[in-house]
Amino acid sequence: MTRIRTISAAVLFLSLAGTGVASGQGKGDKQPKAPKEQKAAPTPHAEKPHPAPHVAKVHVAKPAAVHHVKATPVHVTKPVKVVHIQKVKPAPAAHLVKRELVVARIDQQKRLKQEQQQYNQYRKYLDQQNKLAVQYQNKVLKENRKAQLRFLKQYYSRLAQQQRQMLAARDYSRDPYITSPYVYQYAVAGSPRYTNQYGADVLKQAVNYGYQEGYQAGQADKQDGWAANYSSSYAYRDANYGYTGNYVSQSDYNYYFRQGFQKGYSDGYYARSQYGTNSLTGSQSILGTVLSTILGLTNLR
Repeated sequence: MTRIRTISAAVLFLSLAGTGVASGQGKGDKQPKAPKEQKAAPTPHAEKPHPAPHVAKVHVAKPAAVHHVKATPVHVTKPVKVVHIQKVKPAPAAHLVKRELVVARIDQQKRLKQEQQQYNQYRKYLDQQNKLAVQYQNKVLKENRKAQLRFLKQYYSRLAQQQRQMLAARDYSRDPYITSPYVYQYAVAGSPRYTNQYGADVLKQAVNYGYQEGYQAGQADKQDGWAANYSSSYAYRDANYGYTGNYVSQSDYNYYFRQGFQKGYSDGYYARSQYGTNSLTGSQSILGTVLSTILGLTNLR
């Protein structure tokens, strides 16, 4: 009985020891599960939201968009267009000048021939006028118009000097009138004419010379007690003083000379300065406003 109790106690002890071992093993099994929790503590896995690089890429993409927006101001190179338009504006003017020069070159031969013919015809005309001048001088002499006779002799002297100057050789190929484009328009008896600066200067000279000669002719008729009549004066009929056969036609020069002569004759005969001025040295000059009105030049530029 005592033995049975001893065995029972031993069995009980063994079973308890087994339970303790089993429970110790169970506890030991749970500790390896801790790694499982480390798996669950996915600190490395939590770095999955390391989309920091990914986010960085997206964030970098935004500057690209901003860069694209910056491109718009650069693309708004409308100022460049404006500058381009400003550069284009002078182009038409330059083109027109070029065109004018081309037209002038094409027309050079025609102008050169015209100038030569004009010059030769005028020299022949002057030879004929010398005979008429002598006839008119004899007429004034018979009428005993001493002041007018003095004026005539002075006028003939100036014409003779002019003829001597015309004998000088002229190089047409180097004359700037031949190559210069027409920049002025004027009208004679309603008919339009075109010329350049050289021709315009000759026309101005025609009016000025006409005024000066007319002033002296008017003074002479007044001194002789002769009735005012500018058209009876030989200088008015001739109307060639100052003309050398260049740049404008003889008929155009005569027209403008006579326009100035009428104004000068009126001022000289009536001793006034309505259309011009008379200096103390005895030289006369037509007023600029009167000159512009007579010429009626239109600038084509």
